[in-house]
Amino acid sequence: MFKVGDKIVYGTNGLFVIDDIRDETVLGNTHTYYVLKSASAKSDSLSYIPTDNEDLVSHMRVPMSKREAELFIKTIPDIEAAPWIDDSRKRAEAYRELLESGKHSNIVAVIKSVRQNSAKRIAVGKKAFVSDENTLKRAKDILLCELCESLDASESEIEAYIL
Repeated sequence: MFKVGDKIVYGTNGLFVIDDIRDETVLGNTHTYYVLKSASAKSDSLSYIPTDNEDLVSHMRVPMSKREAELFIKTIPDIEAAPWIDDSRKRAEAYRELLESGKHSNIVAVIKSVRQNSAKRIAVGKKAFVSDENTLKRAKDILLCELCESLDASESEIEAYIL
């Protein structure tokens, strides 16, 4: 399905390059693995995904094309914020599920919701919730890495579109 050199998005973990496809023996069992190397300059870690593990491989996908990214960006103003949930634990779980869905519109919905609530809190002299700020950072990172790749643009250029 994939070949060495392909760039892929792996779940919510970001953009990777398939660095190698090789057999490895672990606990006496030999499997073929996709060896994923982070495309981020911030990390040189490797991830090993067994090619015969359908669940793990199902999280691997090709990044949006330039055309798909351009069309997606045009839809961002029309995407509604995710519903705000007052219970922070329930909110964290609901937003985690939205992020893990892999749907770009869900990621933007989470970004908008957290930003709107944080702005309301700051307007009345309160700080934004740390857990929400962490969710916001994660959501932005997920979306930015793919859009930067698809549009061959810097994070600061793309961030202007999604904020």
